[in-house]
Amino acid sequence: MLDDDYKRFSTSLEEMVNQVQSNLPHAKEQGFKAVGIDVSLDVAQSLIDALESHKAFKTHITRRISELEADKKGQTMEVKAVLNGALIELHRLQNELH
Repeated sequence: MLDDDYKRFSTSLEEMVNQVQSNLPHAKEQGFKAVGIDVSLDVAQSLIDALESHKAFKTHITRRISELEADKKGQTMEVKAVLNGALIELHRLQNELH
């Protein structure tokens, strides 16, 4: 059973993000170098899963960019134009993920 003095922890990724967003400005003003968060084990696992998914997506995009660059060699101008359009979109997504 939790008592009134027990520090509550975040029970969702959204709650965790909200906690960090609300604490960050004060921490910066006070010159803190870090902020701490308390999360449930489920939220911690969800965070790990989200980061692993993000990393896998970045890897996939990088691989697809390399494959499309290689596919351009020896293609007609029309095909190269289509591939360039796809490459532009992949580079945009890649930049958003960083």
